[in-house]
Amino acid sequence: MDKRAVAVLFGGRSSEHSISSATAGGVLRAIDRDRFDVIPVGITRSGAYVLEDDDPEKFALDPSRMPEVVDNGT
Repeated sequence: MDKRAVAVLFGGRSSEHSISSATAGGVLRAIDRDRFDVIPVGITRSGAYVLEDDDPEKFALDPSRMPEVVDNGT
């Protein structure tokens, strides 16, 4: 069976940036990798689009820090 590519977009310029990023972490954890190739695309607070690591833990909620998309040069 051919896999479909799915882009997961998250972050952005809104005040909900961190919540969007944490939600993306949940999606990355839950998506069926046997059916989908995942392309995580983060949007920085300044509006730049960046390819992100396919690592759900990077965007997990943590009391000591909120997840955030930063410009990684991609």
